Amino acid sequence: GHDDPPKDPRVPAFSFPNRLLVVLWAMCLWVLLAGSAAAQNGANLPAEGTPVAEVVVDGTIRTSPDRVRQVMELRPGEGFSAATLRRDIQAISNLGFYNPLTIRIASEDTDDGGLRLRVSVEENPTVASVRFIGNVRYTATRLERELDFAEGDILPVAGRATAARSLRDFYAQGGYRSADVRVNIEPADEPNTVHVVIVI
Repeated sequence: GHDDPPKDPRVPAFSFPNRLLVVLWAMCLWVLLAGSAAAQNGANLPAEGTPVAEVVVDGTIRTSPDRVRQVMELRPGEGFSAATLRRDIQAISNLGFYNPLTIRIASEDTDDGGLRLRVSVEENPTVASVRFIGNVRYTATRLERELDFAEGDILPVAGRATAARSLRDFYAQGGYRSADVRVNIEPADEPNTVHVVIVI
């Protein structure tokens, strides 16, 4: 289309090293943050093998509690395991919807000798709007296609960094290798919502 950049054989659209660096950066961030949360969840653990009777999820507003339960291995009928607990915290963090530092899994004894697991999460802010400043060559509609979030979505954990990188790569494809992209997050009027302002 008119807004698509011309193909330059000298500039790969997304070279493998660049893709790999983005993936490794995101994985390291999630592992570090989820590991911190896991350590804080590590005190006063139930006995290994204690049967899980129920999983309760607190803190979801726009996301579904079932989405959290679906990625967990600790489910009703399964025996408790500290290793599985750590994997579940990582899996919830990997969804990208929640602040990794606030993920908690607490346990309560049930009357029948089982466990009630209470998962506490804090959703990342919702994107109230996406605004571009300084985009002369491409329309905002075209640039939005390079983002992994849109207005109304929950802002991913790495959304700010990946947006800046994706847009820089997009401009480089069109021959604008020196394009500078800054992604600013500004609070919106509604609670836990933000404006994403992208300056090019």
